[in-house]
Amino acid sequence: MTSAVGGSRFVDRADAGRQLAAALAAVLAAGPGNGTVLVGLPRGGAVVAAAIAAELGLAVDVLAVRKVGSGRNPELALGAVTASTSAQLCAVLVNEQVVRADELSADELAARVATARAGAVADDARYRAGRPALQVLGRQVVLVDDQHGDRSGIDQHQFVAGLVVGG
Repeated sequence: MTSAVGGSRFVDRADAGRQLAAALAAVLAAGPGNGTVLVGLPRGGAVVAAAIAAELGLAVDVLAVRKVGSGRNPELALGAVTASTSAQLCAVLVNEQVVRADELSADELAARVATARAGAVADDARYRAGRPALQVLGRQVVLVDDQHGDRSGIDQHQFVAGLVVGG
């Protein structure tokens, strides 16, 4: 989504959700829309997803994902991790090329992943406010992310891994 300054198609994220709901309604009407759940990536994607869900009466959830930053450049993602306190359910995506360039040991990488996981778990608790995660297994899932700012795209890949691993 582009900024509201300089000719954006959307006034804000809620407006984006309302406008996108019309396009999504047409897509869902043409296919199997039963059981569709919207999953927003916080922060901006969650706002857009909530607005779409309100317009279409769909279930909405969030998936907290945290970037694992590079030691040499904290803005560069060497990986991403989903929110889960269970190592078996926690999905981790790592860019091996960045790990090699950073010359990280396995212990250093594990420490960075643990720090990011703790942040994702804290984010998840804040966004959910005690509500359990929706079951998405067997359901049509629409990922909503506002793509605001310069992103590596690793969050979207991590989202898919999180759904496959965590169901």
